[in-house]
Amino acid sequence: MNPPTTAAAAPTPPEGSWYIPYRLMQLADGSTLVKPLKPVQVMSARETSKFIGISTKTLARLAESGFIRVRLGSPRIPQYFPGEIIEFLNQTIENPDYWTAERRAQYGMARLKKK
Repeated sequence: MNPPTTAAAAPTPPEGSWYIPYRLMQLADGSTLVKPLKPVQVMSARETSKFIGISTKTLARLAESGFIRVRLGSPRIPQYFPGEIIEFLNQTIENPDYWTAERRAQYGMARLKKK
């Protein structure tokens, strides 16, 4: 039996890059242990926007207002943590009252801070 000729191609996973954060631990004998932590994925603003479905402007605004973290490897190239953004979005979905007046004001003030 032949496979169908119109089979949909599997979506390609986003590229991004992975890094392994670490914790330095001072041991009793005076030596230092480097303990690797859970690997973390980071993506450029464009990759994150395409992967999650949020504009780059919204990502920047959420980061500026403190709702998500951003990693600035250089002044003009932000990198985002898609896993944390997905957790944040799930939090807003699970709690329909998440966007209180205070949080809306915090989000709205993000662009006003830049000058």
